[in-house]
Amino acid sequence: MDMFGEIGVLFNIPQPFTVRSKKLSQVVRISHHHFKELVQPLNHDAKTIMSNFVQQVSENHDTSDYDQEDTPITNAPSRSSPSRVIIHAHKPHEERVPETGKVVQLPGSVAALLELAEKKLGKRGSVILMEDGSQVEDIEALRDNDHLFIF
Repeated sequence: MDMFGEIGVLFNIPQPFTVRSKKLSQVVRISHHHFKELVQPLNHDAKTIMSNFVQQVSENHDTSDYDQEDTPITNAPSRSSPSRVIIHAHKPHEERVPETGKVVQLPGSVAALLELAEKKLGKRGSVILMEDGSQVEDIEALRDNDHLFIF
């Protein structure tokens, strides 16, 4: 099993690379915020996860910059949601000429995003879909430059 993006999830920093697979793969996508929510109540498990992470990184990288004792999982607020997304006033894969996408700062909630989309696109929407057709239910699941289709 290959693992990537672990530094971004654990330390809440963007990853400066793109990963592509040459074969059918299963991908698990989790934000820093959701990861913290999963492991915080389980302090012993959190230490085990960090220990496994340090072991994984040490097998593949120089670990001089990582110290599991200095990386507590805390309740401190973090900015794990992206700062900007592209919104469209149509369903994914609908041909639109000219393209109507608008780059916007991502607000803090789905309701606020729907209000912003109405103001920017001139049309009230109630559904937000990703490019692949999956419905957005949580702002924290989004990434910078995601294309969102609001209708």
